[in-house]
Amino acid sequence: MAPLVWLITGSTSGFGAEFVKALLAKGDKVIATARDTSKIAHFREAGAAVLKLDLLADQAEFDKDSLSIYGSVDVLVNNAGYSHFGTIEDDRLEDWNKVFQTHLFGPLGTTRAFLPHFRARKSGTFVFIGSTAAWGGAVEALNLEVAPLGLKTLLVEPGFFRTELLNANNTVYVETKNPDYKPIVDPLYAQFKGAHQQQPGDPAKAVSRIIDTVGSRGSAQGRPLPVSLALGPDAVSQLTKKSAPDWNGRTRKRGSELKTVFEMCDINKLSDLPCKVVEHGSRPRCIFFLRALIVATLTIDISFSTIANSYAIQTYNLSHWKYVLSQKQNAVDLVQACTKSEGSRSGQKLKTFAGATCRQYWSIVKVN
Repeated sequence: MAPLVWLITGSTSGFGAEFVKALLAKGDKVIATARDTSKIAHFREAGAAVLKLDLLADQAEFDKDSLSIYGSVDVLVNNAGYSHFGTIEDDRLEDWNKVFQTHLFGPLGTTRAFLPHFRARKSGTFVFIGSTAAWGGAVEALNLEVAPLGLKTLLVEPGFFRTELLNANNTVYVETKNPDYKPIVDPLYAQFKGAHQQQPGDPAKAVSRIIDTVGSRGSAQGRPLPVSLALGPDAVSQLTKKSAPDWNGRTRKRGSELKTVFEMCDINKLSDLPCKVVEHGSRPRCIFFLRALIVATLTIDISFSTIANSYAIQTYNLSHWKYVLSQKQNAVDLVQACTKSEGSRSGQKLKTFAGATCRQYWSIVKVN
């Protein structure tokens, strides 16, 4: 396989620096970027090209400067960012503008700059590192636009990893002047300051998993590229909390036939999962695994026992399942499914999975 050309933003430290080191070790070509290139000069000695990039500045010529190095770019990794903490009332509008320019508008600018190049080649992958809410909708929209053109997108939503994101030099703490907020803000700031380099996740392992996912290598070989990928066991925990199981009675019609996936499949343990056909009304379905299980399997240092204890899957009810069935392959919720009744409505909606079997998909979630 020919070496790929990767362009990494925010290469000074953290995920960005790990990307550069790992990719060079694999024999790929790397363009490392930073606002201050003196901080990444050592990567030039290691074999990477080095380029200046300020996400707060105009990026009109950025693609031309980048393409002049190797003639093409295969993967653009939007990774640059910093931490900013403050209450809505205490933050200034210019602070909000800087945050959005760095974390949303700047990366969108680099993405737009490379879209003509990727479209002309009918290949290319955009990777976005960040768990901000704005990215979810932006990447989903981008994926719908460029997937028919042969281009790919991947949103990586990491949990807490031992990067420099909470380093005092990379973090802004807006002190509150309102005593009403201090009982909330002060303990939170102390928690974040104390968490620096104490986070559970290993960034080198995370980057290795991302590289494998993008290149369909290693544990990701043969798998379709997901639209989003959560990394870290704490990400699984957050998914479980966001599903709000305590509100189950408020979000489902009382007395309705909606059931959890575990209830529908009569699943008591993970070993029961490979292929369960259930009758729901007149529609036989082979319930396979949902996003929570995919996320858990692709996370760093997580075991099946952890997955079983979290019961992340259990919180997805049939209404969510029906929604997922209406989506295309690699859609937002990353559900892989199969059906034994190709004539059923669910079978028609799952034509993208034609020829696949439950057993094949089950092999995806095995943990080495």
